[in-house]
Amino acid sequence: MYILEQCVKFITNIAYIQIALTGDNFCQAAFNAVTLAAKFAARFGFGKAIGVAFITFGSILIGALTATASYYFMSNYPALGVNQPIAPAITIGLISSIIGMSFLSVFTFASEAILQSFLLDEEMKFEGHNRPEYM
Repeated sequence: MYILEQCVKFITNIAYIQIALTGDNFCQAAFNAVTLAAKFAARFGFGKAIGVAFITFGSILIGALTATASYYFMSNYPALGVNQPIAPAITIGLISSIIGMSFLSVFTFASEAILQSFLLDEEMKFEGHNRPEYM
């Protein structure tokens, strides 16, 4: 069931991007997007891997920096009354990491949209003046 759910989410995401690019209805856009993804599977996979790496490292960095800053803040201000700031700092780091992950997921969707629009442009063989030969 999990694999089916992930497949449906992937198809839905690329279909919505295709709708925004071409203006087709959902079923036609989903079919065109899946055929485009199948034709350029390596590029789609590489783009997805970059997005996952960005989310992973970004959320770890956000959580670590927030936990370090909160630990420093709680240990240097005795008026707060926190004797052991390690546990609250770890909790703050985990919460900020989750929030950062949700914000960074927008980057993944945007990078997929840019990649799909480039591949659609390449597929349609647009002959613009500023378009590179191959990228």
